[in-house]
Amino acid sequence: MGCNKCFLDWISCGVETIDVSSALAPDSVYIWVISNKGSKYSGTITTDWEGKFSIDVAQFPNGFFNPYAGSFVLEIKDNNTNYCENVLVNDGCQEFICIEFEVVNGNSNKNSIGCPCTLTEIFDDSFDLSFN
Repeated sequence: MGCNKCFLDWISCGVETIDVSSALAPDSVYIWVISNKGSKYSGTITTDWEGKFSIDVAQFPNGFFNPYAGSFVLEIKDNNTNYCENVLVNDGCQEFICIEFEVVNGNSNKNSIGCPCTLTEIFDDSFDLSFN
């Protein structure tokens, strides 16, 4: 795998949050950077117990996320390196240095991007992992 490959995804137009699944360390602080056509926006997040986080779309200019804006790139940075090191995101099989996504029109309400594969999503609550 090339070291500059982004995970490709999309979100629906008009979502209020962008939920990011990226197999990050749980309950950890990271810096996110979203770039598009020369604009860069960033913020600090703390992942939940599954290593996921959400970005509130209200912190961007009105209309920033639209289907005519082209691709957006989300990079996740190590909070301790002053924006210098990207954190690799993982889909269970490969690691990626970023998530590239587009905004699309349509009747869906997809607001999640990234690598959705976590153990809790693979196995439902009825699956018994005990060895008797």
